[in-house]
Amino acid sequence: MKVIYRLSPGPQFEYVEVHSEEPNEIEPKEIARYYEEYSSAFRPKPINSLNDKEYDTFIQNMLEGGSNHVEDIERMSPEQQKYMQIVKRALNRIEYKINKN
Repeated sequence: MKVIYRLSPGPQFEYVEVHSEEPNEIEPKEIARYYEEYSSAFRPKPINSLNDKEYDTFIQNMLEGGSNHVEDIERMSPEQQKYMQIVKRALNRIEYKINKN
């Protein structure tokens, strides 16, 4: 079996091209696994990031009205900070509606 994988990782034009002498020799799941494995090497990794458990605890504290530490916010990835701000704005809207009534 002759297989050629050609990956073009990038957020806008990601694709994988597979050449094989026998079209049924390669399973689509296998192609997807190789694609994920190789393309993940080209994706930027956040410098800072809370692990899932720490992030869940942080959000839970926000929902319960507890306090969170500034150090935790500084350690968050940009994506985690974005979702934290979404939750914070939603809580402010809910609190406003409750106090309005």
